[in-house]
Amino acid sequence: MRLPMRPALALLSLLTVAPITAGCNVQISNQAEARSAWTRTYTLTPDGEFEIRNTNGQVRVEATDGDKVEVTADRIVRAGTEDAAKKELERMTIDESVAPGRISLDATNKGLGFIFNLNRRVDFKVKLPRGARLSLSQTNGSVDIDGVTGLLKVETTNGSVKASGLQEGADISSTNGAVTLDFAKVGASGIRTETTNGSITIALPRETGARISARVTNGGISTGDLPITVTEQSRRRLEATLGSGGPALKLESTNGAISLSGR
Repeated sequence: MRLPMRPALALLSLLTVAPITAGCNVQISNQAEARSAWTRTYTLTPDGEFEIRNTNGQVRVEATDGDKVEVTADRIVRAGTEDAAKKELERMTIDESVAPGRISLDATNKGLGFIFNLNRRVDFKVKLPRGARLSLSQTNGSVDIDGVTGLLKVETTNGSVKASGLQEGADISSTNGAVTLDFAKVGASGIRTETTNGSITIALPRETGARISARVTNGGISTGDLPITVTEQSRRRLEATLGSGGPALKLESTNGAISLSGR
């Protein structure tokens, strides 16, 4: 007599599903933390350039008088155990390239690679000579700049950009982060700002002369009460002259509004 197969199939099904269900109870923790402060002081020529390349962390830059650059970098590692966090912290480096007219710091640590249940970050605090040129490349962290008057260049992903007291010009590229710029004046280099999934907000002295070219995909364009002469205008495009004309202001945004205002 042949036995029915249905009970055996039911048992096989139960044995197959049970381990998968049990896997849902896995818990991941990276609460153990190790950190270390990395400090440096450099001398930079008046028209010199300072650069930071960073992955995971914030960058804060404050302008100072004189020719000294002061850097504090907080290196932070979070892992499943204290021992794992300390070991990984020892492996983290900040590469330096130093010359009188150019200082470059690289904290990307590309050689370390991804490790499951582990997080690394470096938070920079910098005091920089006021007129220095500043170049930042940043991922997963905000950028905040106060009072630096030299040419500014920033490339960032997953983090906002804020800068005040600018005087020369700015070249900003941002993905998944708003850009807010405040200019004391606009130099001959002009302004180029491009964002994806982030707004652009720029404040200028009302007496500024410039040529405006603005584009949006999803979002509006506003110029407040600035004295502009419109050449071409639509919901997604603006070509105009600000005041008597001058440096180019090229602004492009995808999924974010563009706002210009005077003060």
